[in-house]
Amino acid sequence: MQVKNQLSVAMLVISFWVLIFIAVEYGVTAHRYLRDSIPQLWRFLGLLLLIAGGLLTLNKLERKKIELGSKVLVACLLLFLFTLGTYKQYSLFYDNLERIPKIRSVSKNWSIQGDRIAIEGKNFGDKSDEASKVRVGELEFLIISWGNKRVVAEQPVYGEYFTDDLLICNARGNCTSAGNFSIKDPAEVLR
Repeated sequence: MQVKNQLSVAMLVISFWVLIFIAVEYGVTAHRYLRDSIPQLWRFLGLLLLIAGGLLTLNKLERKKIELGSKVLVACLLLFLFTLGTYKQYSLFYDNLERIPKIRSVSKNWSIQGDRIAIEGKNFGDKSDEASKVRVGELEFLIISWGNKRVVAEQPVYGEYFTDDLLICNARGNCTSAGNFSIKDPAEVLR
């Protein structure tokens, strides 16, 4: 009976601290994806907090000699399984974030034929002739250089002038909008 009690208490404590860690990690990951300003050290510190919190909680519960019944053991097991499932979903969310291009800046929000624009960001990946694209509406720009964090593209000659979303698509086929971008008439700009 003592081993069963210790097992259920351990599962309860681990589940509690892992759920807290997942919530904090989710918030930090979303913040880091948007701003890219938090160092990787936070994950290590979070795991240390998880271990320390779990050990302290286990120690307190052990000193109080809490006896848990079979219903509580089943509840602890369900919570533990829920925690594992939640972490799996979080892992899928994080993996998806790493696949989507993130645009940090665009050198300008308009161009004329022959103009080059530089797009800074991350997750652009390796260049693929078929999937890697920079386009505004149906107008596809010529790729001058392509790197994981910087893309330079040139506007080809085009007879129409309009404003639409500037999209960058990586080799995986994931696209991200940089917002409105204008294709301008050279005669209007060069006056």
